[in-house]
Amino acid sequence: MSPAGHLGAAPGSPDWSTVAGVPAVRLPEIIVPLPAPSPDRSNPCPGARPRRLRTGEVALLTPVLTPVLTPVLVLVLAVCALGVEVIAGPSGTAHAAAKHAPGRVPDRLVLTPTAEPDEALHLTWRVASGTSTVVELQPDGGAVRTIAPSGTASVRGTGAVHPSAVLPVPAGTAFRYRVGGPAGWTPWHRVAPRPHAERPWSFLYFGDAQNGLDDRWPTTVHRALADNPDAALSLHAGDLINNADRDDEWGDWFAPLQQLLATTTTVPTPGNHEYSGDPFISAYRAHFELPRNGPPLRGLLQGELHGEDAFTFAQGGVRFVSLNANAPLGGPDQALWLDRVLTASTERWTVVTFHQPIFSGSEGRDNIATRTWWRPVLEKHDVDLVLQGHDHVYARGHLGSRVVDAERHRGPVYVVSVAGPKYYDLAPASGNNWTTNGAVRQVGANRTSTYQRIDVDGDTLTYRSVVTFTGDEGAVTADGTPTAPGQVLDAFTITKRGAGGTKVVREGAPAEVSVTAPRSIAATGRLTVRTAVRTGPLALETGRVSVRSGDRVLTSGRPGATLHVPARALGTGRHRVRVEWSGHGRVRGARQVLPVTVRKAVARVEVRRMRVGPRGRGRLGVRVVTADGVPHAHGRVVVRGGGRVLARARITPGRWTAVRLRKIRGARVVRVRYVGDARTAAAVRRVRIAA
Repeated sequence: MSPAGHLGAAPGSPDWSTVAGVPAVRLPEIIVPLPAPSPDRSNPCPGARPRRLRTGEVALLTPVLTPVLTPVLVLVLAVCALGVEVIAGPSGTAHAAAKHAPGRVPDRLVLTPTAEPDEALHLTWRVASGTSTVVELQPDGGAVRTIAPSGTASVRGTGAVHPSAVLPVPAGTAFRYRVGGPAGWTPWHRVAPRPHAERPWSFLYFGDAQNGLDDRWPTTVHRALADNPDAALSLHAGDLINNADRDDEWGDWFAPLQQLLATTTTVPTPGNHEYSGDPFISAYRAHFELPRNGPPLRGLLQGELHGEDAFTFAQGGVRFVSLNANAPLGGPDQALWLDRVLTASTERWTVVTFHQPIFSGSEGRDNIATRTWWRPVLEKHDVDLVLQGHDHVYARGHLGSRVVDAERHRGPVYVVSVAGPKYYDLAPASGNNWTTNGAVRQVGANRTSTYQRIDVDGDTLTYRSVVTFTGDEGAVTADGTPTAPGQVLDAFTITKRGAGGTKVVREGAPAEVSVTAPRSIAATGRLTVRTAVRTGPLALETGRVSVRSGDRVLTSGRPGATLHVPARALGTGRHRVRVEWSGHGRVRGARQVLPVTVRKAVARVEVRRMRVGPRGRGRLGVRVVTADGVPHAHGRVVVRGGGRVLARARITPGRWTAVRLRKIRGARVVRVRYVGDARTAAAVRRVRIAA
């Protein structure tokens, strides 16, 4: 990729040889790399992004294609401009300033996939216009190397440029990098090796952020990052911002995500609000450098209008596909391309993302053209997850014809979610866009913002949706159950078994009960059980934990509680105690078996000596305690000395017992023996008697 500047006429010129930075007539200009613009030059087309060019691109075809492509290009641009939902918004120039003004030290660093992310990644950043920057890259165990930008884009009125570079680091190699130049550098960012298909890994999925970007959106991000510090990728299903031509909104969207975006793979897809005030999604394309391997028409245009809005790549055994659901007429070209991509794919798992959903979750919406073109392809190839946004509710389901039983189904899982604070009304449980089109809406929730974690582990994919915050009122599931932050709103698992990969989607996610408890206790003591319940990385505080032996419940409490079981409730011997969690909502119950041995307590005989009287009689004070110092309550002691029994006595619980000694004359040492009982072992104490 070679550096690119602005194409076409100067601002304000009526020269229509450029449309959105795309030469419409003089096609030879497409292949001519121009100098980077000076800081005071702006994009000649409002909202447009200059082309990132490849050296010598389409040079040989230009003389042949020019007379053919000119009318086609004009027609495509016109159709796309009319077909896309364009929402009027304020000018970016008026809002580009103070809050997130670009500086001479780069910011908004984003790692995005290349077409072959096992070999390299894209890096994009923002910096004030006129600032020279490079990347310093150091693989683990290697030397630092300098990488110059391979392309540069800008958005009118922001005073910034968005360079990009290719980082040629193999997937199995960790590395660190920083971006900057003479004016200053970013901190070093360390990037872990990219996921491998043979090892477990996870990624995050966010629905629309769009509103509340400076206050509520960070709540979702902070909870997601706190819960999932190991996530290796984040997927954003469109409407990242509300007004695409407002750079302050882009700054607010980036702010809480910066560390995640700079150190893991980022996968965006355009929503209708990426076109709001920016009909050629120039800001979106400036911030994200994405694979240009989409449908042929988009590949031909190579970045002028749709070059990065539909793409595919594979990572960690998952084939990811991002489509542009804003496409006119439902995107038949994307349907044909998607069919070819999925036919050729060899990855075990497939995830497809786009903005406007196949089945709408909110009242009064219906994306007929998208459903007509794309659903048959998604079903034909049995795509695993279809991750969407747009409707500002939570909804998840599948085709009715794919149902196996109440807990299982087959086929693609369609999800709609929202991450920000803007909400629409959830459609009723019956007669909604799912049920009227042959689908089952398995889960729905109103006024509930979430993030989603997806775990990929060999032949199992586990999905969990976690509530981050809710609306002021009416935050409920479709069956009326209130939702609350931290709650696992939805969960399911997909398994593919055997050589043919027979697939089943099962409701609920697994949980794990962890127990801290001694494996051996004294019969006079108690079993102390400290519990914790997790699903994936998430700690659960709902449901009940019970400690059981056979059919008996010995004690119970909430997850995280410390539970106590008297040893006498078990009896001496070996036991297999079960610690069971009841399950809650969309998380299945779990248990752990705890082997426990209840042994007889070790006793200690304590004696207070007394002098022997002149008639050979005396007294001893005797008490028996267990090894933990607890006075024992049962049993007898026998005192022997001089070859005969001097006394027998029963222990008084918790007190010293006075033992009368007879015929003690001549005995200088006596043995005080505790005979033991069912819970306590026998013990002996030798005592010298003073005359």
